[in-house]
Amino acid sequence: MAGQNPSDAGSIIEMVRELLRAEPFVPFQIIATNGQHYEVRDPFRVAVNGSQVFYCFPESDRIAHIRIQELVSLETPQSA
Repeated sequence: MAGQNPSDAGSIIEMVRELLRAEPFVPFQIIATNGQHYEVRDPFRVAVNGSQVFYCFPESDRIAHIRIQELVSLETPQSA
């Protein structure tokens, strides 16, 4: 997977938005400061606002609230 580590917090939020809107959608991972990896396989399981990301765990009613300061990087599959 290729990691993307933006220089400022606002740009990582914009990168999440771009990945969610991509057509066709390509699954990606959100990496948090605590080392947690959130696999985004469905763009409808993630909501973004100006300073946070809400991740809905698959086949569960659990939700992760990830603040902008906790976002470390995004990982997408490498192009073949």
